[in-house]
Amino acid sequence: MKVLVLGGTGDIGSAVLTAALDAEHEVTACVRSPEKLGELRDRVTVVEGDLTDAAAVAAAMAGQGAVISAIGSSPDRSQLDVPATIMRHVVAGMEIAGVRRLVGLAGGAVDVPGERKPLSGRITTALVRLMARNVVEAKQREFDVIARSSLDWTMVRPPRVVEGGPTGRVEIGDRLHGFKVTRGDVGAAMAGLATESTWLRQAPYVSEGPECT
Repeated sequence: MKVLVLGGTGDIGSAVLTAALDAEHEVTACVRSPEKLGELRDRVTVVEGDLTDAAAVAAAMAGQGAVISAIGSSPDRSQLDVPATIMRHVVAGMEIAGVRRLVGLAGGAVDVPGERKPLSGRITTALVRLMARNVVEAKQREFDVIARSSLDWTMVRPPRVVEGGPTGRVEIGDRLHGFKVTRGDVGAAMAGLATESTWLRQAPYVSEGPECT
């Protein structure tokens, strides 16, 4: 499948690129600074562009089968609406190009309408919002944009993301099975979801499952 990855120069984005390539997808990365892709630059099709530029985002959508967005958010309050702005461009570009499948990166503290988090989840959310208020708010605004769209979207919600490659123990579900997950596991989960329909228009948690014995 042809897959467009946004945010591919970030820690999670690079893990998504690697996982998509390992799955033998034909990968395009739309990035502002191609040199930041490192050794992955020679393995993907590079489209240079600023994701805050609606025309650049729309142009990158042509011919794609799915889009994976691994864009992050800044703790700077002046940047609160940047992820939502980019997502509006992504939605518009996908609609124009006729691309339906979108996998995006939210966060464990993002609230989903109608969801009833257990006490542990509510406590964790409150703590994360206290420590990273602007980051969570920015991702919440981004989620609200995609949730209002008609696309076939899935927004994953990882807890604390730590260094490390894919472990093969990642759990995707409506409950957290752990309070951390490696970048490699998040990347693998997002790349895998691009070709699945299990979690359409849902925001599952992605966390570390039990170690096999």
